[in-house]
Amino acid sequence: LMQRGLHETFTGGMGSYLLSNVVLHFMQQHPSKKKPQTYAATSLGHLLYDFFKYYGIDFSYQTKGISVRNGGCTFFKGDTSFGFSNRRGGDRLSLCLESPFGDSVDLGGPCFRIGVLKNLFMHGLSCLSHLFSSPEEEYASLLCPLLLDPTHPVIASRERLLMSQPAALPSFSRFPTKESLPEEPPRKKRRKSTD
Repeated sequence: LMQRGLHETFTGGMGSYLLSNVVLHFMQQHPSKKKPQTYAATSLGHLLYDFFKYYGIDFSYQTKGISVRNGGCTFFKGDTSFGFSNRRGGDRLSLCLESPFGDSVDLGGPCFRIGVLKNLFMHGLSCLSHLFSSPEEEYASLLCPLLLDPTHPVIASRERLLMSQPAALPSFSRFPTKESLPEEPPRKKRRKSTD
């Protein structure tokens, strides 16, 4: 969001407090919360993929609002006092998120660029889908090539900060190298069937 100037609510983006509540709602609704087997098999990668899918495709911004109170739920916007008060008019998307501290405050109100954010979530989903379906390097970062710009000043400064820190376990390499990875056993050649 920051790379695209969508990390501040006063510019129509999604600030950190709103984003925290959006993530909280997603976690409250995720299937892994309901089933221990699903929870045990869910990784951060699954959650990221499901987050992009939920807010990029599944969530209906036109008709539904979000509440994180009392375990979280969705509600029909028309049932609230701030339901369809679309700030920009027309059929534009709007994010309606009830404040955790009172149902009279719409935290999503200032986020008038939610259409752009929805497209970014769909873009994130398509990038992850592409990477999952055609991995190029087994140990390459999934996020960096398509979602993060390594030349962005914040990303570059975080990389420099990471590299300047001493390794937590000096005997282990910070990043795997080709030499440190276990060798794959040679693959057996298959014989052609004569049937």
